[in-house]
Amino acid sequence: MISGHLLTVKQTPTSQKENLWGQISIEIISYIDYNNVKLLRKNSKYWQYKPTFQLKANMKNISKNLISCILIVLTSSICLSCHPLNQGSSQSYALPIKWHFSKQNPVITPGQLHGDFDAKRVSCCSVLQLGDIYRMYYWAEDNNGHYYIAQAEAPISNPTAWKAKGIVLERQPDKPHNSQGPCYAQVIPQDDGPWLMYVCTWGTARPDGKLPYATHLVTSQDQGKTWQYYSDEPIFPHTEWWNKEGTGSVCVLRDGDIFRAYFTSFAEYKEPPAQAKSLSFHAAFSDKIPSVGIGYAESKDGINWYYPLNRWAATARGFHQEYYEYLLSKPWVIKDGKGYRMWCGALGIRYRVRSLTSTDALNWTFQDEWFFEDADLPSTGGIGQPGNFDDIQRSYPMVIKQADEYHMWYTGNWFGQAGKGYTTGMGFAVGRTCP
Repeated sequence: MISGHLLTVKQTPTSQKENLWGQISIEIISYIDYNNVKLLRKNSKYWQYKPTFQLKANMKNISKNLISCILIVLTSSICLSCHPLNQGSSQSYALPIKWHFSKQNPVITPGQLHGDFDAKRVSCCSVLQLGDIYRMYYWAEDNNGHYYIAQAEAPISNPTAWKAKGIVLERQPDKPHNSQGPCYAQVIPQDDGPWLMYVCTWGTARPDGKLPYATHLVTSQDQGKTWQYYSDEPIFPHTEWWNKEGTGSVCVLRDGDIFRAYFTSFAEYKEPPAQAKSLSFHAAFSDKIPSVGIGYAESKDGINWYYPLNRWAATARGFHQEYYEYLLSKPWVIKDGKGYRMWCGALGIRYRVRSLTSTDALNWTFQDEWFFEDADLPSTGGIGQPGNFDDIQRSYPMVIKQADEYHMWYTGNWFGQAGKGYTTGMGFAVGRTCP
């Protein structure tokens, strides 16, 4: 590691004996400047370091920390060929990711882009890659407590430089299910049909204090320039034991000839266990808390859905750590090689981002380890340093895989809502897999 730069190296060809037991020579062929979030490759116009030197290292003495800091791309298939890193991208989903958080965080703050429309909150984005730009849709809230879907764009070469592109979706004040407005938007562009936007609508407050949530569809016939609500009916009927109290944020993945939907799914509300109350338990719903997991549905057209499972796809783990984890929400899923990755929020004391992997998109395994730029050991804490905009909680992750990098946007303290005594907004990080 050279002052915040991740090096990519290759091995100079040597004999079989030297490959297995002797000295190896490696040459810098690229590096990533994480301060400016740029990938700089050898012979590109951005190349700043001439690879005029070689690093000698004894294979017996190479530490795990060194391997965690550099990606060794071997020109020979003899040495280390059994490691998953050298088996191609098909196994990339099974490797941990080391995240490097932008020095420019937060990249968007309340009121920065859309004035009064997002003066109170900027939160929970989804991002599309359209040519050489990123287009973001995010949850905006004004000072009257009304919700909107706002749009912003940034060049892929500088994914922290966002510019306002207007409000694309507003509330329906005459509709009880959407009187407060839409949030948690995700957009699926299509060449063979209308663009699809999935949103969670906030309606009129319920007398029982439960969240007035539902998941709705919005469509565009002009490639995202204008949007129309599709129906007053939610796309996920609340007919199952695991979603009878409502559904919320959703991630839709077009996977071959089917659409896979992963969404926040509310089962019954209940009192927390007695043991949880003695562990600084954070109850967001006073005396009762919802049972919330990740629901799953499939569709052929992205509009009409069915439930192939009679359960959540992923479930909170209860007394898994020092606090009682009772809620999983806001999933984001990508296909990665021959497997799948999911990121979601987990709530106990405060929200934390958690990572899961799957080989079949249906059965998921938690991978709790987080790797940060300032430590080579895994950490499950998952929040920023004291004084940062994300030093209380991180939530609402979304990830795009760009070549061999993972670009993540996420929300900081108090779900991106402005307040006194803390800072907040949306952050950005770049990740790469490591052994």
